[in-house]
Amino acid sequence: MLGIRKHDKGLYQGFSMTFENGYEISVQFGVVNYCSNKHLARSNQNVENKCANCETAIFKPNGKFLKYKGDDVQSYQTSDDVAKTIAYIQTLESNNYGRVSKS
Repeated sequence: MLGIRKHDKGLYQGFSMTFENGYEISVQFGVVNYCSNKHLARSNQNVENKCANCETAIFKPNGKFLKYKGDDVQSYQTSDDVAKTIAYIQTLESNNYGRVSKS
């Protein structure tokens, strides 16, 4: 499942993807997220619909954060970083433990 998140003032912008194993990635690049857009003023005139990097987070099937790269939220992630995070999520077992599948 793919979900889009956009606030009319650009506070929250991004998307989420839920995978067959139940894990979800959140990719955000609004002015309140840990990305290059964070420095922008909170007004429609200054909102960017794109960004050189983004904030990511992985959620377990139970909705709780999965620590990744040492933290709940990963800041200033490039497109390649996001691709690696997605590839990692797809290796996880369908449970809430965050273990890589052995199959």
